[in-house]
Amino acid sequence: MRRIAKLLMILLITPITCMAHAKSNGFSLYAKYSNEIVREFANEMKREYGMACTGDGGRMPHDVEKISVRLLSYQRATIEKARELEVKATEKLLQLINGHEKIRPYLREYPFKADRAAVSISFEKPNGASYADGSVVYVFQVRNKIIYDREDPIWDRLVTIQEEPYEEAFAKVREAQPDPGKEKSRSFLRKVFPFIKTRSAEEPPPPFLKVAEEIFQRFAKEILEEYGIVSWDRGGSLVHDVEEMAIKVIAHQRAEVDEARELEVKATEKFLKLINENKKIRPWLREYPFKANRASVGIAFRKEDNETYQEGGLTFVYQVNGKIFYAVEAEYTADVKIVAEEPYEEALKKTIAKLDATF
Repeated sequence: MRRIAKLLMILLITPITCMAHAKSNGFSLYAKYSNEIVREFANEMKREYGMACTGDGGRMPHDVEKISVRLLSYQRATIEKARELEVKATEKLLQLINGHEKIRPYLREYPFKADRAAVSISFEKPNGASYADGSVVYVFQVRNKIIYDREDPIWDRLVTIQEEPYEEAFAKVREAQPDPGKEKSRSFLRKVFPFIKTRSAEEPPPPFLKVAEEIFQRFAKEILEEYGIVSWDRGGSLVHDVEEMAIKVIAHQRAEVDEARELEVKATEKFLKLINENKKIRPWLREYPFKANRASVGIAFRKEDNETYQEGGLTFVYQVNGKIFYAVEAEYTADVKIVAEEPYEEALKKTIAKLDATF
């Protein structure tokens, strides 16, 4: 899958591993010192925030130009939580780098700044599965900018939901902490880091997630019974309210555009009916009645052995933002190629007309 492939690529290009011990005959002195810093940083992140170090690296061909560390946190994260952890982790790494006297002569610049201390954090469920509810699954800092990504449950890929300058994120985290005293200058904060040890509790999931899961399960049961379609993955944008609900399913059949349209419309209308009839989730809906542009259904067409149809027929049909897209597998790649698209309302009218003509 694309997200896995992306993470594997990152692993391949970062040669140093967490907690690695430098060998005098294989590493330069500054690589040894970098390992010492990362080892201490990993221990502190584990102890203070329960985060695991999954890898590290950087750019050190002639000096220490950059140090990067990847962390893993088993919790659900809003942008606020991801920002807090990203800033606190980055500041702690900077504190350790700039406080290590032996590495100081090898630093590209002193003091080392945030744009050279690249911390990334992945957020996963305790079982290793990804959150697909619109919460942050990956946060990282590059060129003094923090980027927050969520997972798209239909395409199984990362989608950026927000970017902000590191300095702005730092200020927001600083303002959210207890007042350490009158002096709030940046140099003072860099020196003593009064907020680093302030560990906030993990945020509980919003109450509507349980209701949303009940709807997903009922939908999966009904489409399996009625159409033989199997539920594959689900999620959406379910952070502060129910902005979007999305589900991906598998239909073990061959389909051209007409068959795919009918199946997509029927599935979407059933999905909308279950959402709008559920009184428990209604107060949390971004709008009521919920509309098709907020209820995304993606249908993958597969053979019984789950292989794609190579001899023709669609690979995938999905509806997003009120438009249906019909796709085939792109030649020589694992991607898809859009062969047709149409507004959902037009597809709905065509499907209704077709069904009326059969009676």
